[in-house]
Amino acid sequence: MELCAFDERVDMALYIAKCPQGWMVAAASGEKARQLRSKRIDVLFPPLSFSEMSLRSVYVQDADLDPRFSFFVRHGIRPKAIIAYPAMYRETMEGWVIIGSETTSSLPEMLRPVGAALVQHWLLSAKCIEADMKMDRHLMRLSMLVEIGRAMRVVQNKEEIIRMMAEFAAELAYGDFVCAVWSSDGQTAVVHEGAMDVEMAVRYRDDVCRRYGRRGEKAKSQVPALLHVEGKTVMEVPFFVRDGLYGVLAVHIKEASEAKEAEVYMTALAAMGEMMINSTARGGDNGAVNIEMLSEQLTAREMDVLELLIQGYSNREISERLFISVHTVKNHITNIFQKIGVNDRSQLIALVYQLSHRRQRC
Repeated sequence: MELCAFDERVDMALYIAKCPQGWMVAAASGEKARQLRSKRIDVLFPPLSFSEMSLRSVYVQDADLDPRFSFFVRHGIRPKAIIAYPAMYRETMEGWVIIGSETTSSLPEMLRPVGAALVQHWLLSAKCIEADMKMDRHLMRLSMLVEIGRAMRVVQNKEEIIRMMAEFAAELAYGDFVCAVWSSDGQTAVVHEGAMDVEMAVRYRDDVCRRYGRRGEKAKSQVPALLHVEGKTVMEVPFFVRDGLYGVLAVHIKEASEAKEAEVYMTALAAMGEMMINSTARGGDNGAVNIEMLSEQLTAREMDVLELLIQGYSNREISERLFISVHTVKNHITNIFQKIGVNDRSQLIALVYQLSHRRQRC
């Protein structure tokens, strides 16, 4: 709250943001004002009650005597002068920045234009930071999507591919749970991640079978859709492959604002899964990893290196953990790639899933 530094008489500054629950104090500075963080503001609080003032700053004197400002008084703050600045972005009201003084009933006139300019600069900077963060998140998720596609290509197993789809969807963290249901040759299976128990997963599986039918012909023409599953908003993405296998990938959507983004990634993930399953159905086994043979194919030291590789450690970090030279690590990695039939580290992502599932079965 840089506005507090412009005049020593300004002893508090608040940012009141518009939230789904209403107007709330999102940030506050000043010895007394800090206690107001996360407090909800009554809509009668000026300037919230004056829509005609929404495009300009509001200056109020003797605010401590005005009953409309009782919010401050209830919390032991008696501002004699207040200036409220609208935080507008693309003609949308984002919130209000409020500064005040308990020591003087008059604040310098120059605070109104200077403060208004500072508020807009702060808001634009915040939006730029938010946009950068979103871009970074998209780049990271696209990279993850590419890596999971490479991992699916290595796995060459329908059930494992579907499990990987569910696990990757859970990693995107759009909600509390993910569920994948699929049917092939009259048999239906379900896998779930997160806060979905077995009973709920079974009920959802039965509902999918009822809606799509035994052969899943509806899956061919269905598009991603939002529906309610036991009181939760879920995005359901159908997929269908040529050998008669069909299914749906369902992800819980906690925030409605993320539904459009989730649709893009879930659709891409389902399409990728379809392509890889179809490739498996054609009988290709290029690069397939026989995980059960790893312990026989690799030496004990190579298994140690492999475990660290799939956890994302660099060559130097592996050398430090295993007390061997970086050159020796590189030799072990070359041997591992040759023995299990992969070309680079990205393909080893598949082993994370396969190793974990093998341990669960033991």
